[in-house]
Amino acid sequence: MKPTILLAEDDPGDALLLELALGKALEDVSLRSVRDGREVLDYLQGRGHFADRDRFPVPGIIILDLKLPVLDGFEVIAWVRAEPQFMQLPIIVLTGSDDPTDMKRALGLGANCCCLKPSSPDDLRELVKELGENCGDLIQR
Repeated sequence: MKPTILLAEDDPGDALLLELALGKALEDVSLRSVRDGREVLDYLQGRGHFADRDRFPVPGIIILDLKLPVLDGFEVIAWVRAEPQFMQLPIIVLTGSDDPTDMKRALGLGANCCCLKPSSPDDLRELVKELGENCGDLIQR
């Protein structure tokens, strides 16, 4: 079974660009997307329509936007790190916020790394390529 990446991004345009870039850079992974923090928790717990683990396998990594509706990325990180079965689940934060306190807070809560969302598709492809090279071992778990 392919490793799964869970992408949590509420902006449909950003989600599409990330999905395309991740699909090209990491061909041997399965990508699942959610649009808010509550869906991240539902997906991880296999609740609701995420109960089918054949269609929605437990991810090997989360790529998380901080400014999500319902529950924000900070709340998601805190919840994930408090759950014994997910404590070691890698979390990569991609945020549009260039506020250094946001990144420090996310890292303090337990994110593995924080990156500023690139503003151009070329920069996004380069970032995803770097994530694949530098975080590939996390994804393959």
